Amino acid sequence: MIPLKIALFCDFFNDLGGTEYYNVILATELKKRGCDVRVFIGEKSQQNAYLDILKEHSIEYTAPAKYHTDYSDRSIEKEFMLSILDYFQKWKPDIIHASPAGKLIVAFLENEKHPNIPIVATEYTTPSPKTAHWYPPDLNDYVNNIDAFIATCAASADGIRNFHKYENDIHLIGHLIKKPIVTKTKNIKNSVGCVARLSPEKGIDFLLGAWQLVIKKIPDATLHIYGHGPDEEHLRGVSLALNI
Repeated sequence: MIPLKIALFCDFFNDLGGTEYYNVILATELKKRGCDVRVFIGEKSQQNAYLDILKEHSIEYTAPAKYHTDYSDRSIEKEFMLSILDYFQKWKPDIIHASPAGKLIVAFLENEKHPNIPIVATEYTTPSPKTAHWYPPDLNDYVNNIDAFIATCAASADGIRNFHKYENDIHLIGHLIKKPIVTKTKNIKNSVGCVARLSPEKGIDFLLGAWQLVIKKIPDATLHIYGHGPDEEHLRGVSLALNI
């Protein structure tokens, strides 16, 4: 059987955040299922943790040699898209999966020479002032050229419909969370991990408040938060104030 060819569009792989985590798990799980998945990254990555996972699974990825310093500048992905379109002429992907539906998918759709390939986009993120540039002002001009959206919860689906003004199919599919391998030497009983950008819209202060209630019932429970962002010192202060 000929493997399904999937082009995974990712605007960036710069942070140890939820978007990157979703994309790398999506890519590796598709590869395990026999798909020919290849990752296209809209700007040069500034850290290699997730890229190393792609290499480990022999997943091909490509990115431009530059990264954005002016987030309103879209020249990098526009130029990069020309090389992607040349690549597509030989590879001929069956489907494009964009996560998020941002700069790279707009650069694809606004190019008059783009091939007619079915497009699915995943949307689940919560943009902050720092990350609002993910959504170019002209995204709404192209959003209904996307054949279907995947939302990871009902609230996200509502945002796709009402914020992005999307008119086509939306499917609710939960987060791709890779189950940890528990061994005798790595006992993670009653342990919870959170990978997220540390900024107010993520609501991590609510998680800390809830955790204070958790440890009253499960004293040996541990919470591990991985990320960085403008709210880091505030969250450390909240943790100290709650004595957790």
